[in-house]
Amino acid sequence: MRKFLFAASALVCLSVPAMAADLAPAAIEPTSPVAAPFSWTGFYAGVNAGYAMIKSEEGWRHTSGGDDPDAIALRQSLTNHSYDLDGFLGGAQIGYNWQQGHFVVGAEADADFYQKSFSKTRSLLPDFPSNSVTQTGKATGLYTARVRLGYAFDQTLIYATGGWAGTQLDFRDSSVYPGSFQGVSKSEFKSGWTIGAGVEQAINDHWSVKLEYLYADFGSTKSSSCNNFATDLCYSYKHDVTTNVVRLGVNYKF
Repeated sequence: MRKFLFAASALVCLSVPAMAADLAPAAIEPTSPVAAPFSWTGFYAGVNAGYAMIKSEEGWRHTSGGDDPDAIALRQSLTNHSYDLDGFLGGAQIGYNWQQGHFVVGAEADADFYQKSFSKTRSLLPDFPSNSVTQTGKATGLYTARVRLGYAFDQTLIYATGGWAGTQLDFRDSSVYPGSFQGVSKSEFKSGWTIGAGVEQAINDHWSVKLEYLYADFGSTKSSSCNNFATDLCYSYKHDVTTNVVRLGVNYKF
């Protein structure tokens, strides 16, 4: 009997560890952390460079005073011209984006250095080269403050943009007659509006590159002057300025 109890006790002792091993929970396989989705939300700053195609539509109009009708028509036809002030530009921008789902709303302001000028003199009468009209103009700088409305495909953002635009405009118009002169200079910081679109590609959580197109309209710059001898002979001058801009940019999101 004692041998039987001893053998049973030994069997129980050997069985308990085996059962405990069978009841131990299975080892859990480690899982890789899920990457957080990319977000465009945040402040950013960057630089840009591109090409501006500025067009200035010039025109004179006889407003008062006695002058030969043919001379008036000739003077107005010679001054109704379009001048191109195309050139490279570059500068910097700052902005903020806020993303909700796929939609991105933002605001951006930028300042670009740009300067281009034109000058043209035309003779009114071939036999009298001193009887002429001269038009000169210069555009300096391009500044914008805009909203951006976009749709994000993860790290790719397609957006439309629009808002305020400004530039410095300087014009001089003059006419030389035999024995007399008239002319005027106008310097004005001109505000207008701009609209455009672009695409921006994020390289990582901080850096992104963008390609952008903008159209800006600065309206009309107007002035007038009268002859220094025949003071009742007066002309008005109008300059309509628009621009198309294509530029590349690099942004850093903080």
